[in-house]
Parts: sequence; C-alpha cells; structure tokens
Amino acid sequence: MLAGSAAPGSSLRELLAREARVVIGTQLDREDAADTGVSSLDELTSRVSAELQVEAFLPEECTGDAVVRILHQLRPGQICVLPDLSREPGERSNDERFARALASNADAYLGDAFASSHLELASQVRLPLLLPRRALGGSARLELTALSELLGAPRARVGWCVGGRRLADKLDLLDRCLGRLSLLCVGGLAATTLLAALGRVPESASAEPELLARCRSLLARCRDLDVELLLPSDLSIVWEGDPEPRVIPCSSMFERARVVDIGPESSERFCQALRSRQHLLWWGATGDLGSSGGTESSQKLVELCASPALDGQPAPRMVVLGRETTRYVRTLPEERRRGIELISSGSAAANTLLAGHKLPGIEALRRRG
Repeated sequence: MLAGSAAPGSSLRELLAREARVVIGTQLDREDAADTGVSSLDELTSRVSAELQVEAFLPEECTGDAVVRILHQLRPGQICVLPDLSREPGERSNDERFARALASNADAYLGDAFASSHLELASQVRLPLLLPRRALGGSARLELTALSELLGAPRARVGWCVGGRRLADKLDLLDRCLGRLSLLCVGGLAATTLLAALGRVPESASAEPELLARCRSLLARCRDLDVELLLPSDLSIVWEGDPEPRVIPCSSMFERARVVDIGPESSERFCQALRSRQHLLWWGATGDLGSSGGTESSQKLVELCASPALDGQPAPRMVVLGRETTRYVRTLPEERRRGIELISSGSAAANTLLAGHKLPGIEALRRRG
C-alpha cells in the first residue's frame, strides 16, 4: 500500500517497475484540488492511469467486499486508488479496527504523505505497524532531508524571510526558532504590525493591532539574540482611486492604504542580506500575489536562488513554505525556480518538525513491531 500525494511520483513509478500491485490511500480536499488541479477521485484515477500508462481502478469504498473483489483481480503493475480516507470515521479517530481492515488488503507499506505526517491518522500511524514491511517514500524523504539540513545548519548561515497577510500564525514558530537563525526579514502585510510596534507606521495601519505587545517582545528577543532584523523601509500601496500602485516611505504610511508589496529599496536590501546566507526559509509572500504589481519582490526572491555563484560563494539553498507561496512558485517555469531546494507539500508538518516535535506519521515507519 502506498500512502502519499495526489500526483504520481518516483516512489510509485519504482513500485510499478517492480511489478507490484499498488493500493494508493488518498486524501483530497479543496486546497489539494486547487494545488494539483485534480477536483475529484475519478479525475485523479484517470490522471494516474494516463501518466503512468497502467490500469487504475477506483472502488466505491475503502474496506469491504467491493475493494476485496478488485484487489483479488489486481495484476502486477496495476493500481487501486482507494476513496478519500479522510471521509472514513475511523481515519481521523486513529481507530485500530479501521487500520486492521486496511491492513488485510496489503502486505507492505510505503509512506509518502509528508503533508499529513503531523496528524495521528489510522492509515499513517496504526496501519504501518500492522504490516511486516514498511518504508519511507522518496518525496517524503526529500522533505525531511531538506528541513533537517535547515535545522542543523550553523546559525550564521541561516536566514528566514516571512511574509503573508498574517503574522499570528508565524509568531509561535519564530519564538521557538529565533535562536537558530542570524537573519530575519519580514515583508508582506505581516510587516505592518512590527513596523507599528517600532513606531514607524501608525498603529492604525497595523494589520493585526492585537499583536503589538507580542511583536515588541519579538523585537526585544531579536536584539538579545543578536538576530539581524530587516523590515521594509518603503511600501508599494494602493489608495482609493489609484490606477496603479505607488511607492511611499514607511513613515508616510496612512490608515486604509492597502499594502500591495514591499518597495524596491526594501526588496533589494532583503535580497542582499539573504544572499549572504547559505540556508534560507521563505514562508509567506512578501507582496499580495493576487494584486497587480504584488509579485515583484517575490520574483526577486525566486531569482536569488537561481543566480550563479558570486565571489566563490554558492547561491543559497531555499525551502519554501506556505500554501499561497508554494502555489505561486510552482506556477513559475522550471528554469526560474531551479535554485529552490524544496517547495514543501505541507507547511503544518514542516512547522511541527521545525518546532522540534516528532511527526507521528514518520515515527510509525521507524518503530519496530
């Protein structure tokens, strides 16, 4: 059985090359559909079949007589795609009986679903322990390797760039990991609250005024830990009636102006500072990717890693987190994003690992018996 992502990957191809009979456990929600372009399990099954040029079958249920009949008829090199496991009551309750029902139809387990590995799901936590053979899939291994290298890199070589619309979902991880990095750049709408905490923009211009106290604490910790903190000095904004965004100094920011991107001066400062580090984490776009003129600074971050070595120093290796950011990066041509080491499939799982916690779906593959 292969528990993994919606798109056919190297692990699946390798199994088919060995003439395995493959059962794929799936989870497909609205966000997955937006990321993959696959809106239904029928479409997923057809896509898998077409891309891999094998027969693929989709039973009406995950367990029971219908799936047993299909599996008994499954030949080497064929695939059975199980219906959405997340719709089964026993999946999210991590039910032993549901896991045993799945195990009765498999004799080995390959876990390739990094994105949900932070959750205690029956198909990821209990099922692997019920089968005599289990292994980690290639895609999940790539994610773990890249994130582990980021965690283990010398602090002086690590830089983070965070952005997006909200700072609230990033503060907990920043509190935990601040001592592991030497540079923190903050852009996007998230930067306005830190700027307000420093008095560089009016508090009324903050996107999250309820976080001002926590932001002041973060600023103090950056000073205490000697973390270089870079915030925008200019912003690209849109005001009522503006046909195009305009760039203003942060000191001229006013209430109800909509931030579209950090300004060109800030973008250049961010890239220069990040270029001097070798291990980068980019979590959240520095501009509004849905707005006209909101992608300029994010484009420069992508180009930063694709640039050639300078003065004998290699280009940085970047890990990209955040659903909106990863979705944007994946739309770019391959040659423009070739310097990015990892476009993570699961920010929640990555955050759990970076925060120092174990991933249940990965630990189950390491346990004996």
